[in-house]
Amino acid sequence: MPVEVQTAEQMAELIEASETMPTEQEAAQAAFMKEVMARRLSLETPYPPEECLLSIDGIPFFARGDINALKAKQKQGKTTALSIMVAAMLCGQWGRLKSLYEKGKIVFIDTEQKPQDSQMVYRRMVKMAGMPELDDYDRLQVYTLRTMDTDQMLQATKCIIEQERPDVVIIDGIVDFIHNFNEVEESQQIIKELSIMASGSDGGRNVCIVAVLHENKANDDKNMRGHLGTLLSQKASIVLECVKHSDVFTVRCSDSRHAPVPEWSFQYDREGRVVDADQLRTERLEAEREIRQQRNEQRQRELKDEKVEKLLDIIKRAGGRILRSELRDKYMKAMQVKKTAANNLIKDLKGTMIFQCGEFITTERPLDGQLSFEQSDD
Repeated sequence: MPVEVQTAEQMAELIEASETMPTEQEAAQAAFMKEVMARRLSLETPYPPEECLLSIDGIPFFARGDINALKAKQKQGKTTALSIMVAAMLCGQWGRLKSLYEKGKIVFIDTEQKPQDSQMVYRRMVKMAGMPELDDYDRLQVYTLRTMDTDQMLQATKCIIEQERPDVVIIDGIVDFIHNFNEVEESQQIIKELSIMASGSDGGRNVCIVAVLHENKANDDKNMRGHLGTLLSQKASIVLECVKHSDVFTVRCSDSRHAPVPEWSFQYDREGRVVDADQLRTERLEAEREIRQQRNEQRQRELKDEKVEKLLDIIKRAGGRILRSELRDKYMKAMQVKKTAANNLIKDLKGTMIFQCGEFITTERPLDGQLSFEQSDD
């Protein structure tokens, strides 16, 4: 019921109040400004430390509240690498990977494979963690969204996070969330949505999101595909890359905001089981290093033989006897080297392959009574 104004004074007060009352636009602007100012950082605010889910060699990674990325060429072991990380989080340790959150809950979303294949991945995860194959693990839930419409996948992921309340969400095939990974606005929107979902504020659930995206097809191009890949690499706290060399798969850090994650490796044994391959990889790298060293030493020997042959050829063309300074100058010109290099070679060979007799250099050993002396290198 409207309020009746009884006096002129009351009417004046209402008019004055209406004149000072902010408009709807002004109120909205004030509310927005308040939200902006609330985001100003302070050096005195005690922000909590990052809560990472995994570590390797004491280096933590996969923090809650962050987006992370795993990239690879096709068929380079990325899904197996994910399975290993999940297994480590479930059982506490796999190889050098260690879990930092004993009761962490994991949601694995597969957009690429059919349910039968996703189930195989699910079974491999629990088996690698040493757990019986029973579908009662609250700590690990696997969803397959392959047949879902693109427009529904993001909303489905939000619903899954809201339902499961996980600590980490792995999305194997983030490219299926959008129609065109080369479309800037669509890519920006999906990365923004992922950031909000991961965040511990702004309506997010403080989860670690791991998004998987293929690299470009060119062998020498390690970038993730399209504008989506560019934006994902910019927003990701860490980008891991899975590569295959012979029968060994290696996960390495290609980019990180903090300490880079050390490399780790795995392979399949004869029974098809996934096993730690760090020792084998170390042995292979050492063997490759020795081969490179041997090749380098061989090349140095061949180069020295070439130099010696050229020096002896100059002496031979001079009749087996040549002034030391003339030998040096001709060698410098023929081999395009500096005076120091030419003098050093002559010094190295004196007494074995060439001999000095006075001011001359010869390939014949002088008689015992002949004078042989050191000469300046000038």
